[in-house]
Amino acid sequence: MDYGLQALANSYLRDESAIAGEAKYPMALCLCERCGYVQINEEVSPDLLFKNYLYVSGVSEAVQLHGKLLVNSVDRALGAQKTARRLILEAASNDGTILSIFQREGWRILGVDPAENVAEMANARGIPTIADFFGRDAALRVIERVGPVDVFLARHVIAHVARLHDFIGGIGIVLHDDGVTAIECSHVLPLWAGGQYDQVYHEHLGYFSVSVLKRLLEMHGLDLFAVEEVGMHGGSILAFAQKAGGGRPQSDSVDRVMQEEAERGLSGRDAWVDFARRAFRQKEALKAELIALKHAGKRIAAYGAAAKGQVMLQFCGIGPDLIDFVVDKSDLKQGRLTPGTHIPILAPEELMRRNPDVLLLCSWNYIEEIRRQQKEYLERGGRLLHPLPLPHYL
Repeated sequence: MDYGLQALANSYLRDESAIAGEAKYPMALCLCERCGYVQINEEVSPDLLFKNYLYVSGVSEAVQLHGKLLVNSVDRALGAQKTARRLILEAASNDGTILSIFQREGWRILGVDPAENVAEMANARGIPTIADFFGRDAALRVIERVGPVDVFLARHVIAHVARLHDFIGGIGIVLHDDGVTAIECSHVLPLWAGGQYDQVYHEHLGYFSVSVLKRLLEMHGLDLFAVEEVGMHGGSILAFAQKAGGGRPQSDSVDRVMQEEAERGLSGRDAWVDFARRAFRQKEALKAELIALKHAGKRIAAYGAAAKGQVMLQFCGIGPDLIDFVVDKSDLKQGRLTPGTHIPILAPEELMRRNPDVLLLCSWNYIEEIRRQQKEYLERGGRLLHPLPLPHYL
């Protein structure tokens, strides 16, 4: 599926003077018919993508709530092997939101994150964080600093990793012999079923099925023993692994999810040709709906300057001629312009002041949170337009 040229989804412009020099990169979604791994065909320098990052996880209420559930899941996975050491390392720990929850539960914590600005924020909050990309070299530095860890946590980072084998190889170095690896990532099954083409952007190099993830882990001496399906980011998996020969039995959940993937044919070409067709159909329908609204004199805004929204806006060719402004809770994004489409980003409070008729949900994965926060807007008659799988009003 060819997305055409796209500005990087998190490269928000400071002002209109930056438009002339804005870089765009080709992007297409591809399938390896040998192993079933779904991936994009363009790799942008990780330093360009992540060294100065404008996404912070603490902005989202859903992430904080999920963190509390994650502590319980990790405790269950450790099971009888749970010890008093309770040392957790998180790769791509961002601003330390998740680690802070483990810390409050009595865990010793350490984060590794390549975004120097965000790592600085985490350290200032009392979340010890190393500014680095995780891999074998970083794992050795962690061992020197704190020794082997009981839990290695990687939440929504594996999709960003170009050197996959270096990353997974680092887990075996840093993990205690009776420790647990917890990898959370978007699941390719709900992505495919829901037509979530906006999950694809340059930061996300790969899209994982349980089948592909299991094979990858086994290549590095790690056994997948349990899978939980979670609602984050439109449908994710939380996969638990241990060193080969570990004492935890494999849960029925692994085979069950792999069977569902096989029944949908997700390792074959036909399923992804169908996915692309549905995406282009949605593009036409969304653009037509917004044009009709404009012709009817309606004012339209968008909620969420999230990366997925920037992909959709660019893919559909939706700019300031259709969307007046975007609101986002992150003050790191407010006052900037959206990448590729150059729509101004404002604070959510502007919704009540400007009162648009329709709000396009660019962060549709946080719909319940948005509904709670924008109760007054909805009571005034504002309408929420959900873009997927085809545009519809909530």
